[in-house]
Amino acid sequence: MRIKQAAIGAAVAIGFGASAGNAIADDRWKVMEPIGDYQIVVVNEDHWLEKGVYSEIIPHVCVRQSNHCKVLFWKDEDLVPTSFPMRHRNSSGIVAYNVFEARGVDLFSDEGWSCEIVDQPDICFDVY
Repeated sequence: MRIKQAAIGAAVAIGFGASAGNAIADDRWKVMEPIGDYQIVVVNEDHWLEKGVYSEIIPHVCVRQSNHCKVLFWKDEDLVPTSFPMRHRNSSGIVAYNVFEARGVDLFSDEGWSCEIVDQPDICFDVY
């Protein structure tokens, strides 16, 4: 759904500054500099269609987050922004996202996938 893709862009266009610290890499993915409280991950183009790879990444990038973790995934490093708000070109390169947040006793969790990864209209978005 193009609407969901637009919502992703709007959700991250709030304008956080970049924070320091580089991270972990694997032959299938690479963690980039975080932007604000978003973890940024580039998944190797040979593996970006493998849904299980994303589940493997989450514990590596969320390990230091105490009550929340927000991860945006790209398959093309050239489309990764260096700051927010990002341009349409950058947001159109997002292939998945994962958000976890503890709110007191409530737990909020959301994930979204490119429809090329998960062909389920309720949780996928078109990459355009």
